[in-house]
Amino acid sequence: MKKINNHKEFNKDNALMVIEKDEKGDQLMELNNKELKLKSRGNNIVIGKLNLIVQPFRNRHKKYYSNNKFHLWADIFLVVLVVVLIGAVLQLNFFVPTEDVYINSRVLSDRVISGKKTSLIVDYGNKSKEEIHDGKIAIILPENFMIESVEPKRDYNQQNNVVAIGNLTENAHGKIKINGTPLGDIGSRQSISFSLNYEKNGKNFQVLNSSIFNLEDSALKIEALMPETIYQNVDFNSEVKIINTSERDFENVLIVFGEKMEVKADERPLKDNILEMENIKSGEMKKVALSFLVKDTKLEKFDFNASVYLQLNGMKLKQNFISKELALKEPSLKLEVHTDNSVIKTAQEITYKVNYKNIGNIEIDQVKFIFNSTNDNFDLVDFKIMSKNLEQSNGSVRVGSLSPGTEGSFSFNAKFNRKKIDTDQLTSILTRINYKADGQEIQYYKKSNSSKVISDYAVSSVGYYFSPQGDQLGAGPLPPTIGIPTNYWVVWSVENFGNDLTGTTMGAVLPDNVVWLDTKNLLSGSLHYFEAERKVMWTIDKIDKKGGENKARFEIAIMPTEKDLGKTISLLIDTKFRTRDVFCGQDIDLNLKDITTDLQYDMMAKGKSKVVNQ
Repeated sequence: MKKINNHKEFNKDNALMVIEKDEKGDQLMELNNKELKLKSRGNNIVIGKLNLIVQPFRNRHKKYYSNNKFHLWADIFLVVLVVVLIGAVLQLNFFVPTEDVYINSRVLSDRVISGKKTSLIVDYGNKSKEEIHDGKIAIILPENFMIESVEPKRDYNQQNNVVAIGNLTENAHGKIKINGTPLGDIGSRQSISFSLNYEKNGKNFQVLNSSIFNLEDSALKIEALMPETIYQNVDFNSEVKIINTSERDFENVLIVFGEKMEVKADERPLKDNILEMENIKSGEMKKVALSFLVKDTKLEKFDFNASVYLQLNGMKLKQNFISKELALKEPSLKLEVHTDNSVIKTAQEITYKVNYKNIGNIEIDQVKFIFNSTNDNFDLVDFKIMSKNLEQSNGSVRVGSLSPGTEGSFSFNAKFNRKKIDTDQLTSILTRINYKADGQEIQYYKKSNSSKVISDYAVSSVGYYFSPQGDQLGAGPLPPTIGIPTNYWVVWSVENFGNDLTGTTMGAVLPDNVVWLDTKNLLSGSLHYFEAERKVMWTIDKIDKKGGENKARFEIAIMPTEKDLGKTISLLIDTKFRTRDVFCGQDIDLNLKDITTDLQYDMMAKGKSKVVNQ
């Protein structure tokens, strides 16, 4: 075997040369970066650059493959894998298949709005020369998308959201229109996907398409009327409007107000600053009167914000929001208006105590208080101040100037006259405070504590022989006659509007000469007679705040004797009424007039009350 020696040299051009020589020193091969020459005794073959590529594989074979085939198979596997991957990349980049069966979709609306109807058009067709069979288009909707209609209606299966398009011959095509209402967070991205499934030549195929859109706005709008300036620790009033511009009604709408303030509706603080609105009909605008209180803070500006959410399928979908920066100041004049009457009746005279003090460091001028009702359903009337040192006029009081630290107080009486009967009513005094400080006119509002208005109820206990329409109800002689029984009817009724009433009872005692006939008629509740106590009792568990038919009728009789001659006989005595106003948390107790044979409300029985002889 010949011994071959390899060594490296640099030529005159300073280029690297690889030279092979045999054991005698004859040169066999000279390799540079341009060519490879093989020299042999008698013959020379120029292989060129190919041997340069092959040489590393020769070396690898000598080192790994000759003794162990594992490396050979591993390298073959890697080479095959690389070839397959290269082929796949080339196919994806340079081979674009033509879809003979197609489906495309587009949204018709320029802007997609949460809660507003929108429409989509789906085009489909068959460009191939072969007929396709049993075509179906499945519609995959985003969460909370409400389909109103699909055209053509006859081909649409509402249960599984599939449109049957049947068989399509060459160049056959069609169109589907989808009308629906998307619901979601404003700003969110949604997509409606379509899957066209069909059969051709005994094989099943599928074509996919999607329409992607953003919910740019909402059909639920919010507006708020806010003052430019508010004062620390002073309630300020605002009217918030929710407008439903959708074609559908919305239930379970929430208004979530920002932190760092206390929000009240109907004088009651909102839990977690969340106002719940049960139902807002299509096209309806709901107004909500609210009061806000910003407590102690060193900020000079306050960021008021509120967001509208729609509760749907256990989700809270943000629909809209409002934000406004308000100037925040501390008032120089401290005012408190208070009454001890936490529950009142309509037109009841109420006393209010007013305390005021200049807590600033400068004098304030032209101090004036104007008093009014916080509830538009009530007018403040009969205003009378109990002080001769202050000027008053039509519900207003002028105090004049107050130097720093100056304080004062006064009381006034007033009544609340109800304009119309409404449910769960609260009212209080709203004081508008006006004064001048450093030449600037200051105005803000302060509320008193609230009073709950007791329900507007009416209770009656009336006896009849003839009905108000003139029908005879009773039996026997009239006037009552000695030795002959005469029957009468007693009618009890409770009318109510305003607040729920609970635990209602009405009871009375039958005198010894009155007989219980056990004939009764009820529109509500239950009626029982307790013979041992000679007591009749009517009970009603709950009377709705909006009234209803609450009546009980029962029949009694008398048998006059000689000692009753010329007298009016008592039919029902010691009548008492008791109930509880749920909203006010107050018990109501009444004593009603006795019923005698002198029937005050029976016009046809007038003058026939005293007992006569046969």
